[in-house]
Amino acid sequence: MAADFGDLEGLVDAIADRVLGKLTGRPNLGPTGEPSAQLPDLPWGPKDVPALVFHPRLRVQGLELTQSTQFYGTGYGPDNAVPIVALKPLVVRAYPYATPGLFEGDTLSGKTVTGELVLFRWGKEVFRTGPTRLAGARVGPQTRLDRSLWDRETTLHFTSGKLAVELVSLVSNPTLNFLVPAFYVRAGQTTAAVRMWLTSGEGGTASASESFQVIPVDVPKLALVRVNWKNAATNAVTSPSDADLLGLSALAARMLPFPYFDTTILSIEQTKSGDFSAPPLKADGSPNPGGCNAAWVDLLTDLKVTRLFTVFFNLADIVYGVVPQVGALTVAGTLNTGCGWGDDGVGGCLVGDEIAFAHEIGHLYGCGHVGDPKLASYDAGYPNYGGSKTSVGEVGIDTALGTTPLLDPGSVHDLMSYEHPQWISPYTYLKILDNRDNHLSKAADPRKLRTLLIVSFTIERLADGSRKVEKIKAHVVQGPGMVPPPKGPAPGNWFIELVDRHDRIIASHPCQAPIALGGGCGCRNGASDLEREPHLDFIEALLWSDEVTRIQVKRGDSQIASLDVGEAPSVEISGPGRREGALILHIGVNHPRARVSLAVLFTGDDGATWSPVAIDPEQSDPLRIDVSSLPGGESCRFRAVATAEFRAASADSKSFALPRADRRLMIAANEAPCEQGRVDLKAFIDLRGHDGVAPHDIVWHSDVGGVLGHGHALSVELEAGRHVITASIPGGGGDRVQATGIIIVGGRGR
Repeated sequence: MAADFGDLEGLVDAIADRVLGKLTGRPNLGPTGEPSAQLPDLPWGPKDVPALVFHPRLRVQGLELTQSTQFYGTGYGPDNAVPIVALKPLVVRAYPYATPGLFEGDTLSGKTVTGELVLFRWGKEVFRTGPTRLAGARVGPQTRLDRSLWDRETTLHFTSGKLAVELVSLVSNPTLNFLVPAFYVRAGQTTAAVRMWLTSGEGGTASASESFQVIPVDVPKLALVRVNWKNAATNAVTSPSDADLLGLSALAARMLPFPYFDTTILSIEQTKSGDFSAPPLKADGSPNPGGCNAAWVDLLTDLKVTRLFTVFFNLADIVYGVVPQVGALTVAGTLNTGCGWGDDGVGGCLVGDEIAFAHEIGHLYGCGHVGDPKLASYDAGYPNYGGSKTSVGEVGIDTALGTTPLLDPGSVHDLMSYEHPQWISPYTYLKILDNRDNHLSKAADPRKLRTLLIVSFTIERLADGSRKVEKIKAHVVQGPGMVPPPKGPAPGNWFIELVDRHDRIIASHPCQAPIALGGGCGCRNGASDLEREPHLDFIEALLWSDEVTRIQVKRGDSQIASLDVGEAPSVEISGPGRREGALILHIGVNHPRARVSLAVLFTGDDGATWSPVAIDPEQSDPLRIDVSSLPGGESCRFRAVATAEFRAASADSKSFALPRADRRLMIAANEAPCEQGRVDLKAFIDLRGHDGVAPHDIVWHSDVGGVLGHGHALSVELEAGRHVITASIPGGGGDRVQATGIIIVGGRGR
């Protein structure tokens, strides 16, 4: 045996280690059978660490891998295991402890442990880092490991006269934590390997590794709609800013099982009045906890039509409205700060309410309310975590904040509850992950066009129990996307039948559950009450054919209405003219009998692709379109598509050129409270019709510190003084786009 062990203890331990490896048949293998990754090198060079010891030693119980909530903790069990998602920041928590020697006591507890993490993908090193607490952490015995501590140990303080003494308590000792930026967390087989040692040089080293799969998750395509709130008394209009819109999704991106959101601010806007924070009521005036009030129902009804357009034209799978805070007229008691209709892929909330945004996105991916059975859309399957039906059930971690705080399941409540503070539980995380395809449309070939009928109508209930159709509005448009399939229940057995001139039924379309004011947040109706509703609102999308001459609305075998396909309207468009950063269109429509519905489309590539820019704008006024909301191109034009009596006509504007628009980038840089030098950076991107931007394409730079890193959110250590922070992304239209901000670290300039 060539190795010089130096003493009998080392010889015995080395022999035992090699014998055990042969008996298990797994020498030099990692936790799932793959070859063990090369562990980090010690700062003082190679050194054998025997497995069986006589002296006090440093040990490690295992590793825990975390993004928003627990993945797997050795010794804690995989009951709440969740997968690791690619392109999200990863936290590796190591659990070090000290053991006494055979004839010696515990001489290591209270000393400082530090270490190094190396990340491998397919056997190749991709990232290496030290712990988040550069000074290390105190170590204690195994029985005192405490996963509720982050980068700090429990301390006791007492004061005697002028003498103040701080004692390190051995009641508990924390984990050693390592943060892996999203840039390095890529899909595939991955191994995290950690080696630890005491800064005093005692106790040898401890090492552990964990192999795991990183799964790719498609990024949701999110369209944001600016909701302009109009004061009914003064007619003054308040609008949310682009920063208000783009900043809403940052918390959801950290918390939910998505790497980020591909976000576009639509040029399509809404103008609304009313009290968006009023307590939700049912149609009969009774309270509806967890439901949506009349203002939200009205807004989401319009957003559902917008969403059908965005899906059909491959713009977005989710449409979300953002309302200014002045629209919250009720300020006390039970407030309604947001609403979401999961089956329809639409939601909305007030400016700045990031928790409401994440909550409504949860509804869009199949999550119901938890904690109170009286809530609309209640999820009775939520686990009872230690006697609580709202607890997150597991330690949560917010990886975007400089302190990376832990969220205690004893005091933190699930995102889908109405208790505070909130975070996401493994149950909700997995439910959203399992339903991630709910709002995910496939890219369409722009050369293959389909004709879509989007029709909305109201069914009025009469005193004699009969029903009739009122308020019919339809759009007939051509686009490349697939018709969004109906989702959710269809109580009442409602159908739309398309009939040709030979009286043949050529298509039968089952309607979705109709919209009712009693609808809950997350689903759109109280199904058992639909029969008593005075009116029901339907919004449907179905493939259209010129062969259709009549539309029948039926409930079961009973025909409610028969609507003839009639005459197309006339439509004219002139312009565009230019005025203060906007393009002005004059559109005229006319029909002898019916009110005309209008959709305005834009192309920047001579008609190869189109996208909607306005849906049912005011027809009495010129249409103003912000130039910055358009992707631009060499051959641009607008198309006005007018529909009446289920027939459409269109007219195109003159052709013009616009500079090709780049993606828009906004940044925020804030020094972490109570942590001088720690700065949190956030990037907000409006895609403007371009593809999404992955974390590795976002580059941060300081004029003092150089390149800081990559990603949508980043926490960095900066020296005191004045820093010019710059983020850059691929432009789309041009080379790169950048945004710059100034931050003074430590409260003083330089």
